[in-house]
Amino acid sequence: MLIDERLGDAIIILAAAVAAQLVFQRLRLSPVLGYLAAGAVLGPFGLRLIGDVDSALALAEFGVVFLLFSVGLELPLERLRVLPPALFGLGAAQVLATAAVFAGAALAFGLEVDAAVAVGCALALSSTVFVVQILIERRRLSTRLGRAAFTVLLCQDLAIAPILVVTLALVDRETGLGAALGIAALKAAAAVAIIVVLGRYVVRPLFRLAAVGQSAETFAAATLLAVLCTAALTELAGLSLALGGLLDGESARILVVAVALSMLLTPLLAALAMGSARRGAARAVADADLSVQPAPEASGHVVVAGYGRVGRAAVAGLAARGIPHIAIDRDPYAVARARRQGETVFFGDATRPEVLEALHVGRARAVVVALSDPEAATRLVGILGALYPGRPVLARAETDDHARELAETGADEIVPELVATGDRLAALVPDSAGSHDSGDPEP
Repeated sequence: MLIDERLGDAIIILAAAVAAQLVFQRLRLSPVLGYLAAGAVLGPFGLRLIGDVDSALALAEFGVVFLLFSVGLELPLERLRVLPPALFGLGAAQVLATAAVFAGAALAFGLEVDAAVAVGCALALSSTVFVVQILIERRRLSTRLGRAAFTVLLCQDLAIAPILVVTLALVDRETGLGAALGIAALKAAAAVAIIVVLGRYVVRPLFRLAAVGQSAETFAAATLLAVLCTAALTELAGLSLALGGLLDGESARILVVAVALSMLLTPLLAALAMGSARRGAARAVADADLSVQPAPEASGHVVVAGYGRVGRAAVAGLAARGIPHIAIDRDPYAVARARRQGETVFFGDATRPEVLEALHVGRARAVVVALSDPEAATRLVGILGALYPGRPVLARAETDDHARELAETGADEIVPELVATGDRLAALVPDSAGSHDSGDPEP
């Protein structure tokens, strides 16, 4: 051959991935479907263009490792800590309930109890890569919905180790379940301890040296080294999947087909769910008067754009200080709940000039930008600066880069996401309206 077979396979895979993404984007379908289609065409059951399937599998595993590393950068532990503990319970309940349903179905189709339990546990897990990719495509990963979905996925990933232990115990009757669980726990604890120690005493000094030298290449190499070493340690602490030992060849093939079909349907079901949510939101708005109505002539109030976790905290802080306020959000359900609780919250898009006019931003004391979408927040800050120059704008920032964008766009005060954001934003609002209640600015 003119080139190495593994290099040729990598070129074919990457070319097919690019072509599939372009085609499926033109069709307005999820690129995930394109990747599946490309794999089916290139694989051993299609055109057989990939000579070494094991090498392709290794390439795919590297891709998964780096995707999850990027997810970790988007969702650090500090953000996950602010999620309600009930979400973690929801994730565990989802795994147990789904495993029970699929195990019962497998028993109904004639599988043995051991095999049915293994099948139920396997099908109870979602594809983290697929779901995260869909969230990234729809720019939902950093939203409250995205964090909640990621929490459930995280619970599923944490369940993999005990599931594999149970599966191994079902295959190997000589090793007791308690001993297998103990060995797995020791391996996991050792791996986590090693990763924490290396991260604190090796990786951090390495990145500090790279920062002193201001070398982007060193940063890239250090990141690559950290990711691969972490992946190697977790693999050494893991267990091999023993599901094949419980299933005969015909049952294993059926299970693979079922998993492939579920992966194929995931983007389509996500699109249907989002469409249904939009229709439900429209009905909720139609059933209740949640839209923004021209408020009475008011001045010295604070407009809070966004009524999520940060927006609610900001409203609570303003109320504690006795500062009049109006909030607005695009989630009709959150608005309806707030209205039932007596809060002055309206449904609408805060980035639309006519909505800002209805909220009397021109006579407001300040505007608090607490939108969960970083792009929308930056756009709103720019709109406020153009339409209402001199009006104080206080914004929360998702990341350091987002903080710089907000500052460049014209935000007066910026509070990082990991600070007690809502309380801090409310505290930054001036105690008196001052010169900001002199009326609307002239056009």
